[in-house]
Amino acid sequence: MVKQKKVDLNEPIDEKAKPTLSKSELKPELSEAALTLHGDYYRQLQSKCNRYIFWHTRSIGLMMVILVCYLSYLMYDYVIISDSIREFTKLVLNNKFDFINIFPCLILTFSCIGTAGYFISDEFRGISDDLLKPNYIEEIFGFDLKKYSKLTNAKTPKETKFKLTNSKNSQLIIYRDSPIAVVTLKPLIENSTESNFFIKITGLNVRKVFQKVDFDTLLIETAILRSRELFQEYVDGKKIKDVDGCKINILIDAYSFDTDLIKTLTKNSFGLIKKDYNLNFFQANNDDKLLKLVSYKSVHQFFEISKNTYGLTLLAKNEDQDLILKTSKNYLNNDDQSTKKRR
Repeated sequence: MVKQKKVDLNEPIDEKAKPTLSKSELKPELSEAALTLHGDYYRQLQSKCNRYIFWHTRSIGLMMVILVCYLSYLMYDYVIISDSIREFTKLVLNNKFDFINIFPCLILTFSCIGTAGYFISDEFRGISDDLLKPNYIEEIFGFDLKKYSKLTNAKTPKETKFKLTNSKNSQLIIYRDSPIAVVTLKPLIENSTESNFFIKITGLNVRKVFQKVDFDTLLIETAILRSRELFQEYVDGKKIKDVDGCKINILIDAYSFDTDLIKTLTKNSFGLIKKDYNLNFFQANNDDKLLKLVSYKSVHQFFEISKNTYGLTLLAKNEDQDLILKTSKNYLNNDDQSTKKRR
């Protein structure tokens, strides 16, 4: 295996390294880094999901209802024996220790919501841990990443073709010689026709400490440019000469609580296509139940947690007229050049 460039998400970027910012296609030595960044995306989702559930309006509403009901139960006797609000207030103040039981009630309510959040968000931890599985790698990259990572400089023609076919479908941003962001695309050839080409962004992630920078938009733009190139490769393989008016459909999944990604997609003209309450798209729908009491789908619906598919449709023009294709050739083919500061 080629020596891999390590990415430790628990350690800060090396400040001694030169402050260079560049982009790179997926090289064999960057295979592990790309997979690590994709796994980090689901770890980040786990944290976001927990916060979303705890502060969800239905969680807050549930806690308030329980609190009001329990307080009403505790105060009922005082209301019955009181002849005025003043007397009621005096009784409550003189017997305030009777209401100390409200705290165990609140703790129990918080625990129930926290437990539900843990079991729901743990789905994303499981995805992150399972990314090394062949079917997960295939779903993201569309090829055998382990085999790709073993390619050396002494390539056979077959290895060269394998690398050229897959290397540009993942693009990484590298800062101070450390990969900090990645986007990966996968052509959906089985769903495509001569007039409708489908491609999916199967992974997009920026390290948490760099998320305030506009790297996510840059990755989306990179994916759009690469999509136009992939469409051209598709029509060349099909020997289609006139592509004017053909549609390039770019798809991406975003979870309902991932508001930052949804905002980025909306800003880049992506529109919602469908919702799915099965959060793990690597596996088929299942009928598992939370604590063997209620189906996960019902819990997802209650908290409005869904995997939403967004889409962007581009209208292609013939090669000599398509500005997107010309831009992609200038941008994607200039590998390892410093990325300009975005304004």
